[in-house]
Amino acid sequence: MKTSNVKTSLSALSLALGIGLALPVAASSDMNGNDLPAWYGGLGIGVSNLEPDTNNSGYSLDDTRDTGWRLFLGYDHSDKLSFEGYYSDQGEVTLASNGSIAYQDFGAGALYRFIGGNYDRQGVDVFAKAGLGFMKNSSDIHYERVNDHHVYFGAGVAYALNERYTLRADVDLYDKDSQFYTISIARYFGEHKKTAYRVVEPKQEQLAIVVEPREPVMPPVMPPEEPSVEVKNADCLNAISSAALSTDGCVLTLENINFEFDSAELKNNAKNLLDDLAQKLRPSAKYKLNVSGHTDIIGSREYNLGLSQNRAQSVKGYLVDNGIEGSEIAVEAHAFDIPVADNSSAYGRAKNRRVEVKIIELVE
Repeated sequence: MKTSNVKTSLSALSLALGIGLALPVAASSDMNGNDLPAWYGGLGIGVSNLEPDTNNSGYSLDDTRDTGWRLFLGYDHSDKLSFEGYYSDQGEVTLASNGSIAYQDFGAGALYRFIGGNYDRQGVDVFAKAGLGFMKNSSDIHYERVNDHHVYFGAGVAYALNERYTLRADVDLYDKDSQFYTISIARYFGEHKKTAYRVVEPKQEQLAIVVEPREPVMPPVMPPEEPSVEVKNADCLNAISSAALSTDGCVLTLENINFEFDSAELKNNAKNLLDDLAQKLRPSAKYKLNVSGHTDIIGSREYNLGLSQNRAQSVKGYLVDNGIEGSEIAVEAHAFDIPVADNSSAYGRAKNRRVEVKIIELVE
Protein backbone atom coordinates (compact mmCIF):
# COMPACT_ATOMS: atom_id res chain seq x y z
CA MET A 1 0.00 0.00 0.00
CA LYS A 2 1.08 3.58 -0.53
CA THR A 3 2.42 5.34 2.59
CA SER A 4 1.49 8.84 1.35
CA ASN A 5 -2.16 7.85 0.90
CA VAL A 6 -2.26 6.37 4.42
CA LYS A 7 -0.92 9.62 5.93
CA THR A 8 -3.38 11.72 3.88
CA SER A 9 -6.37 9.60 4.94
CA LEU A 10 -5.43 9.64 8.63
CA SER A 11 -4.87 13.41 8.54
CA ALA A 12 -8.27 13.99 6.92
CA LEU A 13 -10.05 11.86 9.52
CA SER A 14 -8.23 13.58 12.43
CA LEU A 15 -9.15 17.01 11.05
CA ALA A 16 -12.83 16.06 10.69
CA LEU A 17 -12.98 14.67 14.22
CA GLY A 18 -11.41 17.82 15.62
CA ILE A 19 -13.81 20.11 13.80
CA GLY A 20 -16.82 17.99 14.74
CA LEU A 21 -15.92 18.03 18.43
CA ALA A 22 -15.06 21.72 18.54
CA LEU A 23 -17.88 23.36 16.59
CA PRO A 24 -21.37 23.87 18.02
CA VAL A 25 -24.35 22.14 16.43
CA ALA A 26 -25.26 23.71 13.07
CA ALA A 27 -28.95 24.09 13.92
CA SER A 28 -30.52 24.34 17.38
CA SER A 29 -28.28 22.76 20.02
CA ASP A 30 -31.07 22.78 22.59
CA MET A 31 -32.89 19.52 21.91
CA ASN A 32 -35.00 19.57 25.07
CA GLY A 33 -38.52 18.57 24.24
CA ASN A 34 -37.70 18.02 20.55
CA ASP A 35 -37.03 14.90 18.48
CA LEU A 36 -33.54 13.80 17.50
CA PRO A 37 -31.56 15.43 14.65
CA ALA A 38 -32.16 14.19 11.08
CA TRP A 39 -29.20 15.50 9.02
CA TYR A 40 -25.78 13.91 9.35
CA GLY A 41 -22.35 14.03 7.75
CA GLY A 42 -19.26 11.92 8.13
CA LEU A 43 -15.74 11.07 7.02
CA GLY A 44 -13.97 7.73 6.95
CA ILE A 45 -10.83 5.94 5.85
CA GLY A 46 -10.52 2.51 4.35
CA VAL A 47 -8.94 -0.02 2.04
CA SER A 48 -9.84 -0.35 -1.65
CA ASN A 49 -9.58 -3.27 -4.04
CA LEU A 50 -9.08 -2.01 -7.61
CA GLU A 51 -8.91 -4.44 -10.55
CA PRO A 52 -9.23 -2.72 -13.96
CA ASP A 53 -9.58 -4.99 -17.01
CA THR A 54 -6.13 -5.38 -18.61
CA ASN A 55 -7.07 -8.01 -21.22
CA ASN A 56 -5.53 -7.33 -24.64
CA SER A 57 -3.81 -4.18 -23.27
CA GLY A 58 -0.26 -5.35 -22.83
CA TYR A 59 -0.39 -4.37 -19.15
CA SER A 60 -0.61 -6.51 -16.02
CA LEU A 61 -1.64 -5.61 -12.48
CA ASP A 62 0.97 -5.21 -9.74
CA ASP A 63 -0.65 -3.87 -6.50
CA THR A 64 -4.48 -3.80 -6.51
CA ARG A 65 -4.98 -2.60 -2.92
CA ASP A 66 -4.61 0.95 -1.61
CA THR A 67 -5.93 3.21 1.15
CA GLY A 68 -8.37 6.05 0.62
CA TRP A 69 -11.04 8.19 2.20
CA ARG A 70 -14.78 8.75 1.89
CA LEU A 71 -16.99 11.78 2.66
CA PHE A 72 -20.79 11.46 2.98
CA LEU A 73 -23.88 13.55 3.80
CA GLY A 74 -27.29 12.07 4.62
CA TYR A 75 -30.83 12.68 5.85
CA ASP A 76 -33.01 10.33 7.95
CA HIS A 77 -36.34 10.27 6.12
CA SER A 78 -37.78 7.85 8.68
CA ASP A 79 -36.66 5.50 11.43
CA LYS A 80 -35.57 2.92 8.83
CA LEU A 81 -34.90 4.86 5.62
CA SER A 82 -32.20 7.46 4.88
CA PHE A 83 -30.96 9.20 1.73
CA GLU A 84 -27.22 9.67 1.37
CA GLY A 85 -24.71 11.28 -1.01
CA TYR A 86 -20.98 10.54 -1.04
CA TYR A 87 -17.58 11.27 -2.54
CA SER A 88 -14.74 8.75 -2.28
CA ASP A 89 -11.07 8.74 -3.21
CA GLN A 90 -10.01 5.09 -3.36
CA GLY A 91 -6.33 5.58 -4.11
CA GLU A 92 -4.75 3.91 -7.12
CA VAL A 93 -3.83 0.56 -8.62
CA THR A 94 -0.26 0.12 -9.83
CA LEU A 95 0.69 -1.77 -12.98
CA ALA A 96 3.70 -3.97 -13.56
CA SER A 97 5.05 -1.47 -16.08
CA ASN A 98 5.31 1.29 -13.41
CA GLY A 99 2.05 2.93 -14.48
CA SER A 100 -0.93 3.57 -12.21
CA ILE A 101 -4.66 4.38 -12.41
CA ALA A 102 -6.37 6.47 -9.71
CA TYR A 103 -10.04 6.04 -8.76
CA GLN A 104 -12.56 8.60 -7.49
CA ASP A 105 -16.32 8.05 -7.21
CA PHE A 106 -19.34 10.12 -6.22
CA GLY A 107 -23.08 9.51 -6.17
CA ALA A 108 -26.28 9.29 -4.14
CA GLY A 109 -28.75 6.64 -3.07
CA ALA A 110 -30.90 5.19 -0.29
CA LEU A 111 -29.92 3.40 2.94
CA TYR A 112 -32.32 0.99 4.71
CA ARG A 113 -31.86 -0.34 8.26
CA PHE A 114 -32.89 -4.01 8.55
CA ILE A 115 -31.95 -4.21 12.22
CA GLY A 116 -32.36 -1.31 14.63
CA GLY A 117 -33.70 2.17 13.98
CA ASN A 118 -32.23 5.64 13.97
CA TYR A 119 -34.61 7.74 16.07
CA ASP A 120 -33.62 6.35 19.47
CA ARG A 121 -29.82 6.58 18.74
CA GLN A 122 -29.02 3.53 20.84
CA GLY A 123 -27.29 0.25 20.09
CA VAL A 124 -26.38 -1.27 16.73
CA ASP A 125 -27.98 -0.79 13.28
CA VAL A 126 -27.42 -3.15 10.32
CA PHE A 127 -28.16 -1.61 6.93
CA ALA A 128 -28.00 -2.09 3.15
CA LYS A 129 -27.77 0.63 0.53
CA ALA A 130 -27.96 1.18 -3.23
CA GLY A 131 -27.87 4.08 -5.65
CA LEU A 132 -26.35 5.66 -8.74
CA GLY A 133 -22.66 6.54 -8.88
CA PHE A 134 -20.23 8.26 -11.24
CA MET A 135 -16.61 7.16 -11.52
CA LYS A 136 -13.59 9.28 -12.48
CA ASN A 137 -10.12 7.99 -13.23
CA SER A 138 -6.73 9.58 -13.84
CA SER A 139 -3.57 7.90 -15.05
CA ASP A 140 -0.13 8.44 -16.55
CA ILE A 141 -0.91 5.79 -19.20
CA HIS A 142 -3.57 5.57 -21.89
CA TYR A 143 -6.82 4.01 -20.63
CA GLU A 144 -10.48 3.91 -21.59
CA ARG A 145 -13.55 3.89 -19.34
CA VAL A 146 -16.39 1.64 -20.49
CA ASN A 147 -19.07 3.35 -18.35
CA ASP A 148 -18.81 6.63 -16.46
CA HIS A 149 -21.93 5.91 -14.41
CA HIS A 150 -22.93 2.75 -12.57
CA VAL A 151 -25.29 1.30 -9.98
CA TYR A 152 -23.60 0.78 -6.63
CA PHE A 153 -24.51 -1.52 -3.74
CA GLY A 154 -23.32 -1.62 -0.15
CA ALA A 155 -23.93 -2.81 3.40
CA GLY A 156 -22.68 -1.95 6.84
CA VAL A 157 -23.03 -1.76 10.59
CA ALA A 158 -23.45 1.41 12.68
CA TYR A 159 -23.06 1.91 16.43
CA ALA A 160 -24.49 5.01 18.14
CA LEU A 161 -21.91 6.48 20.53
CA ASN A 162 -24.50 9.06 21.69
CA GLU A 163 -27.23 11.25 20.18
CA ARG A 164 -24.74 13.13 18.00
CA TYR A 165 -21.99 10.68 16.99
CA THR A 166 -22.17 7.31 15.23
CA LEU A 167 -19.37 4.88 14.33
CA ARG A 168 -19.85 3.06 10.99
CA ALA A 169 -18.23 0.22 9.06
CA ASP A 170 -19.21 0.12 5.33
CA VAL A 171 -18.59 -2.16 2.36
CA ASP A 172 -19.23 -0.40 -1.00
CA LEU A 173 -19.27 -2.17 -4.38
CA TYR A 174 -18.95 0.73 -6.83
CA ASP A 175 -18.35 -1.28 -10.00
CA LYS A 176 -16.91 -4.59 -11.13
CA ASP A 177 -13.38 -3.20 -10.80
CA SER A 178 -13.81 -1.14 -7.59
CA GLN A 179 -14.66 -2.15 -4.02
CA PHE A 180 -14.13 -0.01 -0.89
CA TYR A 181 -14.09 -1.05 2.81
CA THR A 182 -14.25 1.90 5.24
CA ILE A 183 -14.58 2.84 8.91
CA SER A 184 -16.23 6.23 9.47
CA ILE A 185 -17.39 8.64 12.14
CA ALA A 186 -20.69 10.46 11.50
CA ARG A 187 -22.07 13.53 13.27
CA TYR A 188 -25.76 14.53 13.40
CA PHE A 189 -27.05 18.10 13.26
CA GLY A 190 -30.44 19.78 12.91
CA GLU A 191 -33.70 18.33 14.23
CA HIS A 192 -36.60 16.25 12.98
CA LYS A 193 -39.63 18.29 12.07
CA LYS A 194 -42.74 17.42 13.96
CA THR A 195 -45.85 16.64 11.91
CA ALA A 196 -49.08 18.24 12.98
CA TYR A 197 -52.26 16.20 12.73
CA ARG A 198 -55.82 17.51 12.79
CA VAL A 199 -58.56 15.27 14.12
CA VAL A 200 -61.77 15.54 12.12
CA GLU A 201 -64.93 14.41 13.82
CA PRO A 202 -67.06 12.14 11.61
CA LYS A 203 -70.42 13.57 10.59
CA GLN A 204 -73.36 12.06 12.42
CA GLU A 205 -76.71 11.44 10.81
CA GLN A 206 -79.51 13.45 12.38
CA LEU A 207 -82.05 11.04 13.87
CA ALA A 208 -85.21 11.85 15.77
CA ILE A 209 -85.25 9.83 19.01
CA VAL A 210 -87.99 9.89 21.64
CA VAL A 211 -86.41 9.82 25.11
CA GLU A 212 -88.31 9.22 28.31
CA PRO A 213 -87.77 11.91 30.97
CA ARG A 214 -85.22 10.95 33.61
CA GLU A 215 -84.07 12.28 36.90
CA PRO A 216 -81.32 14.91 36.50
CA VAL A 217 -77.82 13.53 36.90
CA MET A 218 -75.34 15.61 38.85
CA PRO A 219 -71.92 15.96 37.18
CA PRO A 220 -69.13 14.06 38.90
CA VAL A 221 -66.90 16.02 41.24
CA MET A 222 -63.46 16.14 39.64
CA PRO A 223 -60.36 16.26 41.83
CA PRO A 224 -58.45 19.53 41.64
CA GLU A 225 -55.67 19.67 39.07
CA GLU A 226 -52.15 19.30 40.38
CA PRO A 227 -50.44 22.71 40.59
CA SER A 228 -47.82 23.45 37.94
CA VAL A 229 -44.09 23.45 38.69
CA GLU A 230 -44.10 27.27 38.64
CA VAL A 231 -46.92 27.41 41.24
CA LYS A 232 -45.18 24.84 43.45
CA ASN A 233 -41.89 26.78 43.27
CA ALA A 234 -43.66 30.05 44.16
CA ASP A 235 -45.44 28.39 47.11
CA CYS A 236 -42.13 27.00 48.36
CA LEU A 237 -40.38 30.40 48.22
CA ASN A 238 -43.33 32.07 49.95
CA ALA A 239 -43.25 29.45 52.71
CA ILE A 240 -39.57 30.21 53.34
CA SER A 241 -40.27 33.95 53.48
CA SER A 242 -43.13 33.52 55.98
CA ALA A 243 -41.32 30.86 58.04
CA ALA A 244 -44.23 28.50 57.32
CA LEU A 245 -42.38 25.41 56.09
CA SER A 246 -43.92 22.05 56.93
CA THR A 247 -41.89 19.45 58.78
CA ASP A 248 -41.19 17.71 55.44
CA GLY A 249 -39.82 20.91 53.91
CA CYS A 250 -40.54 21.89 50.29
CA VAL A 251 -39.00 21.27 46.87
CA LEU A 252 -37.92 23.65 44.09
CA THR A 253 -37.83 21.95 40.66
CA LEU A 254 -35.51 23.13 37.85
CA GLU A 255 -36.82 21.44 34.70
CA ASN A 256 -35.05 20.83 31.39
CA ILE A 257 -35.49 24.39 30.11
CA ASN A 258 -32.71 25.42 32.48
CA PHE A 259 -30.02 23.31 30.83
CA GLU A 260 -28.60 23.14 27.33
CA PHE A 261 -28.58 19.60 25.89
CA ASP A 262 -25.77 17.46 27.34
CA SER A 263 -24.65 20.39 29.51
CA ALA A 264 -24.53 21.26 33.20
CA GLU A 265 -24.30 25.03 32.68
CA LEU A 266 -27.18 26.95 34.27
CA LYS A 267 -29.30 29.23 32.09
CA ASN A 268 -30.64 32.62 33.15
CA ASN A 269 -34.12 31.47 34.21
CA ALA A 270 -32.58 28.87 36.54
CA LYS A 271 -30.23 31.49 37.99
CA ASN A 272 -33.16 33.85 38.66
CA LEU A 273 -34.96 31.14 40.64
CA LEU A 274 -31.81 30.31 42.62
CA ASP A 275 -31.18 34.03 43.27
CA ASP A 276 -34.63 34.25 44.91
CA LEU A 277 -33.89 31.17 47.00
CA ALA A 278 -30.47 32.45 48.15
CA GLN A 279 -31.93 35.85 49.07
CA LYS A 280 -34.56 34.22 51.28
CA LEU A 281 -32.12 31.79 52.93
CA ARG A 282 -29.20 34.15 53.65
CA PRO A 283 -30.69 35.90 56.72
CA SER A 284 -30.83 32.59 58.57
CA ALA A 285 -28.71 29.45 58.85
CA LYS A 286 -31.59 27.28 60.01
CA TYR A 287 -32.10 25.51 56.69
CA LYS A 288 -30.50 22.39 55.18
CA LEU A 289 -30.60 21.78 51.40
CA ASN A 290 -30.60 18.53 49.43
CA VAL A 291 -29.84 19.00 45.69
CA SER A 292 -30.63 15.99 43.45
CA GLY A 293 -29.92 15.71 39.71
CA HIS A 294 -32.07 13.68 37.28
CA THR A 295 -31.89 12.85 33.52
CA ASP A 296 -34.01 11.20 30.83
CA ILE A 297 -33.39 7.61 29.71
CA ILE A 298 -31.29 8.37 26.60
CA GLY A 299 -27.72 7.11 27.01
CA SER A 300 -26.09 4.68 29.42
CA ARG A 301 -26.74 4.78 33.17
CA GLU A 302 -23.06 5.49 33.89
CA TYR A 303 -23.09 8.48 31.54
CA ASN A 304 -26.33 9.86 32.99
CA LEU A 305 -25.09 9.44 36.56
CA GLY A 306 -22.17 11.71 35.72
CA LEU A 307 -24.43 14.22 33.94
CA SER A 308 -26.94 14.36 36.81
CA GLN A 309 -24.07 14.75 39.32
CA ASN A 310 -22.60 17.66 37.32
CA ARG A 311 -25.95 19.44 37.08
CA ALA A 312 -26.59 19.09 40.81
CA GLN A 313 -23.06 20.35 41.53
CA SER A 314 -23.73 23.39 39.28
CA VAL A 315 -26.74 24.30 41.39
CA LYS A 316 -24.79 23.84 44.64
CA GLY A 317 -21.88 25.92 43.34
CA TYR A 318 -24.19 28.74 42.32
CA LEU A 319 -25.85 28.82 45.76
CA VAL A 320 -22.46 28.79 47.51
CA ASP A 321 -21.30 31.70 45.31
CA ASN A 322 -24.41 33.57 46.48
CA GLY A 323 -23.72 33.25 50.18
CA ILE A 324 -25.18 29.86 51.16
CA GLU A 325 -22.97 27.71 53.39
CA GLY A 326 -21.67 24.75 51.37
CA SER A 327 -21.66 22.41 54.37
CA GLU A 328 -25.46 22.77 54.55
CA ILE A 329 -25.94 21.52 50.94
CA ALA A 330 -25.96 17.79 50.14
CA VAL A 331 -25.73 16.61 46.51
CA GLU A 332 -27.22 13.42 45.02
CA ALA A 333 -27.18 11.96 41.47
CA HIS A 334 -30.03 9.69 40.37
CA ALA A 335 -29.55 9.50 36.53
CA PHE A 336 -32.88 8.19 35.14
CA ASP A 337 -33.83 6.12 38.24
CA ILE A 338 -36.64 8.44 39.47
CA PRO A 339 -38.68 9.62 36.44
CA VAL A 340 -41.68 11.92 36.92
CA ALA A 341 -43.04 11.33 33.39
CA ASP A 342 -43.05 8.72 30.61
CA ASN A 343 -39.65 8.52 28.87
CA SER A 344 -41.20 7.18 25.66
CA SER A 345 -42.24 10.68 24.53
CA ALA A 346 -40.23 13.85 23.94
CA TYR A 347 -42.45 15.72 26.43
CA GLY A 348 -41.88 13.09 29.11
CA ARG A 349 -38.11 13.09 28.59
CA ALA A 350 -38.11 16.88 28.90
CA LYS A 351 -39.95 16.67 32.25
CA ASN A 352 -37.43 14.12 33.54
CA ARG A 353 -34.38 16.32 32.78
CA ARG A 354 -34.44 18.32 36.01
CA VAL A 355 -32.72 19.27 39.28
CA GLU A 356 -34.69 19.32 42.54
CA VAL A 357 -33.69 21.40 45.58
CA LYS A 358 -35.32 20.25 48.81
CA ILE A 359 -35.29 22.83 51.63
CA ILE A 360 -35.64 21.49 55.18
CA GLU A 361 -35.89 23.71 58.26
CA LEU A 362 -33.52 22.61 61.00
CA VAL A 363 -35.09 22.06 64.41
CA GLU A 364 -33.21 23.93 67.10
